[in-house]
Order: sequence, then C-alpha cells, then structure tokens
Amino acid sequence: MKSFADEKTALAWAGCRKGNSTFFVMSENSTENAPEHRPAGASAERHSFLQYAMLHFRENPLRGEQGMQHGGSMRGTTKIIDYLTRKRTKKGHFSDWTWKELTDKVKYSPFPIVTSLLKLKSEYLNRLAVDSFTAIMRYMGDLPLGLHQREVECVYNILVEGKLSKQHTYFLPGGLQIALQTSASTVVEDIVRCISHKMGIEDEVECREFSLYCIVEGDQYTMPLERDEYILDLVAELEKNENIYYLVFCRSVWNFPLRLDSELYIDIIFHQIVPDYLEGYLLILPSHHVKISQETQEELLRITVLLHKARGSNISPTEKDMLSLLPKTTLETFSKNTESSMNYISRLWDDIIPLNATEAKAQCLEILQKWPLFGSCFFGIKMLEDNNEEESILAINKMGANVLDIQSHETLWRFSFSAIYTPSNIVELQGTTYADVVFGDETIQKIIRLQIDHAHEVTRLIKQYEVIQIQSETKNVSMNYPAVMIKI
Repeated sequence: MKSFADEKTALAWAGCRKGNSTFFVMSENSTENAPEHRPAGASAERHSFLQYAMLHFRENPLRGEQGMQHGGSMRGTTKIIDYLTRKRTKKGHFSDWTWKELTDKVKYSPFPIVTSLLKLKSEYLNRLAVDSFTAIMRYMGDLPLGLHQREVECVYNILVEGKLSKQHTYFLPGGLQIALQTSASTVVEDIVRCISHKMGIEDEVECREFSLYCIVEGDQYTMPLERDEYILDLVAELEKNENIYYLVFCRSVWNFPLRLDSELYIDIIFHQIVPDYLEGYLLILPSHHVKISQETQEELLRITVLLHKARGSNISPTEKDMLSLLPKTTLETFSKNTESSMNYISRLWDDIIPLNATEAKAQCLEILQKWPLFGSCFFGIKMLEDNNEEESILAINKMGANVLDIQSHETLWRFSFSAIYTPSNIVELQGTTYADVVFGDETIQKIIRLQIDHAHEVTRLIKQYEVIQIQSETKNVSMNYPAVMIKI
C-alpha cells in the first residue's frame, strides 16, 4: 500500500481495528531508528481507511458515468476534494454524493466482490484480486469451502498470487539479454510477440517466424518451445531439477525479407547470421580447380571491413583482423596474397569509417541477404545412395529442402515443401535411433537418414514454413519492404 506523501518509497502495512478502521502507513525512514519496544504503528502516519478508500477505490459502478473516467474511477484527488468541500443541501447531504455511499465502501458485506476494490487497469490483476478476496472469505468462514477444499488451500492460493509475476531474463543472439515481466499465465507466444513488437514487427504472420528455444546445459539437441507452453511451469521444472538453462529468442524461419528499420531487429538478425557466415555455410564456392572470382573476393573483403566496424572499432583492420573475419572456407585463398587484400581494405576503410556500428551491421546484412543460402538452417546429414552413406549438408530455407555438397555447398538437388514427407520409418542401428525422411514424388524419391531428434526438427521447420507461406498468401501480405531504411 502507498503513502499519500511518498508513494514511491513507502514501506506500508495496514492495521484495521473496529470502530474508525484506522489505516497505518509506515515510511522506510521512520523504521530505521525506531526502538524495538515501540508499538507497531506508533510513529506511523495515520489516515482514515475511509479517506484511503475515497482516494484509491473504484467508484460504485451502479452510480452511472457522472464524474467518472475510463475504468470506473473518479477523476482524481481534485474531484474528491471538490465534493468533500461542496456546500450541503438543506437536508445536510451533498448535492451529488452522500456519506452513506462513502462509508459503504469500507463496511462489512457478506457477499464477495465482483471486481477489484482498487483501480486496476489490467483485467488479469482484477481477476486475481477477486479470487484472493474470495479465498479470504472462505478461510474466515464467510463463504463455504469448495468441494473437497481445505482451509490451508485458501492460504496457499493467496500466497501463490504474492509471486505469480516476476522479471525473467530472455537471451537474444550475440549474448544480448532482455528482462520481461512474466506471470503464471504467460505462454511462449506472449514472449515471442512482445519481443517482436519491440523490434517493430506488428504483423502476426511475421511474428511466427521467430521462436523461443530452451537450451539446457548438457543437452545436445534443442527445439523451439510450443507456443502455448506456460513459461513459469517450464522454469519451475528446470529449477526443481537444478538444470542450467537459457531461454533464447531467435528467428527460426526466413520467409519475410529483412526490414532493417529497428536497431534491436538489426542486432538480433546480425548476431544470428554472422556465426553461419564465418563458418562458411552461406558461401557457395566454385569447383576445386576454379579460383574464387575477383568480384567475390572484393565482396568478402567489404563484408570483412563492415564486420570490423560493427565491433565499434575506429582503427583500420590489421591482417590478423582480416583473417579472423573471413569465412573459414576462404582462408587458404586469402592467405596466399594478403598484401593485395590489405591494400584493398585500406581503400575501403575511408568509406566505412563514417558509419556507426548499427549502420555497418545493416549494410552487411544488405549484402548477405542476396546470397542464395541466406536464411537457411543447416544440418549435417548422411545420404543413402545404393546402400552407401555419403556426407552432405541439408539446408532448409524458403525455397524448400536443399541437399548441398559438403565442400562447395553447391545444390545437388532440391525439393519444394510439398514434396517432403514426415519420417515414417524408424531404424535402430548400434544403439542409435534414426528416422528415414522421404523426399520426392511418384517419379523420383530420395531418403535421408537422420538421428531422430534432427528428424523432428527438420519436419517441424518444414511445417512452420508451410503454415507461414499459406498464411502469407491468404492475407496477401506485401513482401516489398525496403532493404535498408536507416539513412547512411
């Protein structure tokens, strides 16, 4: 409860006694030097419970809308003071209000409240207030207990309501963190939608491209949480088992193009894409006997300079910096002739130096989003070809399922989502469970053998793409967002 003098720093407790129903408010400072033998509330600032009710309780909804504002409350303290000082009528009553109405606010009633006494804007908090009030009446014997209900359960319900909401930390790509208010009724979809809105995404279909993952230390595989799963139920179970866990928000499918009009959006997408870029997954290399073209080398060096600037550096990158910011699959090419590469970087740096870190990230993403493998989710797989196993890479993106050469990342074959089937054949080999995922149609079929957890994630991604693409077509969502809206 809040003190009238200092609502922000009050440490309040209430004492009600029969008669004038005195309301006590104890400030933090007054408790520091108070003797231990001093009676509770002896040095407290006292206010009539009636006065507190007039200032903070809802107005009687049966009175109509006169003098009311949104939510059924009076128009602030000024309105109350106004009618308290208003002239009485000949019968001794106020022209608009009566003392009986005011005292009825704090009188005992044998009936439970139907709405919160305080002016609560949230319907969720309003419901909790009513439930708590009912639990108190049942504990006191003013209402009968429910079927098979015990008094201790009423106390438990009230105590569980004193901690139903908490600030919980969610992790974003790149080690970023965001704290969001999480209650017992918060589900995964609420968190996904909340963070998406902070990124400037309002369209519900586009929000569904993002997911919340629970990464548990020691578990090899992770999958997105179900969108209707309750956050605090999951957290309670993990903490009960003493698991070290992280709830991570990131983009799981990439149907919508980039919309780089939000700094938070840029940070999240940038930090999610860069690891795949540095590992070389996004780059399609030529055959072994063909060198990387000069145009591709210059584009890679430009990305290198942008990545260096994205770190916040104002000094031209060194040779060591260059090699650490190039895809691993290209290091052999650039290591052979570092001098010409460093000369090209020096010329680029003059154009890049005016950019801030966010602008550098945006330009980097603008280049990478044009690459065919941008926005892919990669899986290491083993293809079954005439009873022989051949290692490949499976890339799931908006174009479908793509099997890539493990060295060059060239596409060996591709099937659209409509040609992909749920794993039906479960195989047990040497203690490991696999699932055969069938791709193709009536004329041609391919089988990829995946470990069972990977199979679940592959089919889940495919289903997510299918749903989003169908919803996008149904709603006729415009996909023509500008690539970069930040002014450079």
